[in-house]
Formats: sequence, structure tokens, C-alpha cells
Amino acid sequence: MSKFAKGKYALAISDRSGQAFPWREMVTEWNGAFVHISEYEPKQPQLEPKPFVADPQGLEQARPQNFPSNQIGGGNMVANLTLPGDFAFQDFSNNSMVPENPSVINSRREASIALGEVTAGVPVPATQTYTVTVASGTLYIVGGTGNVFYLDGSRDMSLSIAKDTVIKFSQDGSSNDNHPLFITTSNSTNISTLRSGVISSDVVYYLDGTSNQTDYTNTSNFNAASQRYVEWTPSTTGTYYYACWIHGIGMGGMITIT
Repeated sequence: MSKFAKGKYALAISDRSGQAFPWREMVTEWNGAFVHISEYEPKQPQLEPKPFVADPQGLEQARPQNFPSNQIGGGNMVANLTLPGDFAFQDFSNNSMVPENPSVINSRREASIALGEVTAGVPVPATQTYTVTVASGTLYIVGGTGNVFYLDGSRDMSLSIAKDTVIKFSQDGSSNDNHPLFITTSNSTNISTLRSGVISSDVVYYLDGTSNQTDYTNTSNFNAASQRYVEWTPSTTGTYYYACWIHGIGMGGMITIT
């Protein structure tokens, strides 16, 4: 068989445009059309779609979990595992197409969680109660001896207590007659100056069901009462004093609130 000519000077007619082009510049398209290279169009990719391969779903050597007694998830998660079943229709035995009660269907799709009990509480402030009695002892600041306050039987002239503690001075005992205790910011030996520092906030001066500082410091009312106490809940740190309204700072002492 003889060889083909190289077509160095030959022309060819394009199947697309019908124009003449140098033969050596011609190409054949995917559909067999003989066209000039400037007219060449590649095959549209959508004409040869790739085969669809589904993603693998199953696991090799799978070990499905067994749920005992219609329980899933363990712990307190409970669900009805009878789905899909024949719950969608009222009477499945005769191929009825009447829908089941939606509330029944929904209840079979519910999962319930049982929570434990949670107890919330408010911290109870600390309480410091002193039983106050009056007897002879060392006078605070002024020195010497005289009638003084004893706290739980002890002559304590320097107390240190944390703030927000409920501090109660109980004066029910008859030795307290004529000696109403009060809280003050002053340690002056001058009775008027001492009284001017009286603490009136965060404090209760209690006499037989009433709470009034004026009544408490009135000796007639004070002596006639059977239940009497001063209850103070300091909200601010600092140095304070307890003293006798009638006889002054000497009977009391210092209270440091930390």
C-alpha cells in the first residue's frame, strides 16, 4: 500500500464552516467532524457522566448494641422501640387506611429523661450568742474595778467576730437591771459622746416582743421586761464597742469585725 502525501501545500474544507484551511492544520473532533484547529470544540463532559457509586454504609464485623427492656442510651433515657410497627392506622388487620390518633403516634416517638433531685439552699449566717451578766470586774479603758459585763461568765474586753455573723447579747438575767447594753462606734468616757455613736442599723434592741432602741435604753421599760436582748448583724468590717447606756464604756469592751 502506498503512503499518503504529507499535504504540505494541500487545503481542506472544514465540516463546520465550509471554509478552506491548510490541510495540516485540520483536526478530527470526537464526533468525526474534520475541522480547522481554530474551530475545534471538545466533547461536552455531561455527555459522558461518571458512573454513580453509592457511599458504603455498613461496617465490617459490626456489633450492634442490645437494648434491654425497650431502653436505649442507658442511664435514665427511655424510649418505645416498637417503631415503625402498625401504629399508623387504627386497624391494621383489615388493611384500614384510617389514620391512628396522632397523640398515640407521637407518644410512641417520645423519649423521656428522668432527672434526679436538685436541692438549692441559702447559706445560713453564723450565729454567736452571749449570755450577759453583771458583776464586779476590771473596767475597760478607765481602769480600776466596778460593775462590768461578763459574756458567758468571762470578762472579755476584746472580741473578734467575722462580719455578717448574727451576734446576740442576751440580758434576761436580773443582774442586768439598770444596765441596758448597746453597740457604738465610740469609746469615749464621756457618756454623751459615747451615745452619739450608737449603732442603729443592722441591729435589733428587743424587749418582750417590741424592737425599739429608745424603749430598750429606758431603764424603767428595760427592768420590767423578762426577755431582752441586742441582736446585731454587722455588714461592715471595723472596730466597734459594747457599753452600758447608763454607766458608759467601762462596763463593756471592744468588738473587731473582720
